[in-house]
Amino acid sequence: MLEHIVPPTVQTAHSLSDRADAGALLFPEEWPAVATAVSSRQAEYATVRACARDALTKLGQPPVALVPGENREPRWPAGIVGSMTHCTGYRGAAVAHDRDIAALGIDAEPNAPLPDGDGLLNVIAHREEIDLLAALPACGTAWDRLLFSAKECVYKAWFPLTGRWLGFEEAIVRISPAGTFEAQLLVEGPTLDGEVLDGFSGTWLHADGLLLTAIAVPYRRTSERGVGNEARAGPVKGPIVSTGRRRTSCRREDRRDHRLRATAGAPGRLAAVLGPADVRSDAYGPADASSVPAPSVDVVPAVRLHRRPVPG
Repeated sequence: MLEHIVPPTVQTAHSLSDRADAGALLFPEEWPAVATAVSSRQAEYATVRACARDALTKLGQPPVALVPGENREPRWPAGIVGSMTHCTGYRGAAVAHDRDIAALGIDAEPNAPLPDGDGLLNVIAHREEIDLLAALPACGTAWDRLLFSAKECVYKAWFPLTGRWLGFEEAIVRISPAGTFEAQLLVEGPTLDGEVLDGFSGTWLHADGLLLTAIAVPYRRTSERGVGNEARAGPVKGPIVSTGRRRTSCRREDRRDHRLRATAGAPGRLAAVLGPADVRSDAYGPADASSVPAPSVDVVPAVRLHRRPVPG
């Protein structure tokens, strides 16, 4: 399904259930993250990595261990960018050469309204976003959950370019029923090959009870942009990224506690309680750190929280 919403230069793989042999395919380096987890968590963790290796094979890459870096981000082979996701009934991965794609973000969610009514929506969304959701057609798509998925997707694309946390309140996402979305950054974005990235363009799909979102940031060759009145003769080797300085997106007194990530998709992040079907307790073992990093600061959540495991 992911292949329908990513560029041809991106390779994907997915599974609708855990693979029976996935655990046997784990590399020794990958086991510590789930060594004390229950078997269902280990199977989930192993299956999404098996998907990632399948996608890498399509790029002509050998199978490698996929373990978290020091900031708990996924470490891909040199020259490769990628993203992983999983939710109930779905595990998926997407990868590309960094000469084609500068950053990737994917997310999968069940097509069901966010729990806790407007409470959770108010945590993740700006007033403008809530009004935009209300104007979207009633067509069987859980628009609030899709907004959540799109914001997770934005974060997964943002972090490899910046190495910084991004709060829910630091981007505005505008969804089109035509299968696309635009994310406007409210903080200073990274500079990619000399151009400031002030937002992301993404695609989404509703199929088989699932919502899938994807962002593929193209590697911008300077020969395509031109420099001054002349275009350079060819691309530089790999995208040049700088992160710039952070801007304040709203007045202190107006900022809600959005630094928590109410999510089915980021390692070690604090998640708002999403109900029995979605929340796993600490008994499931340590949080998996293979998707995106946790915030580096303590937060005082405005809703009751549990620490939950995350995709990867």
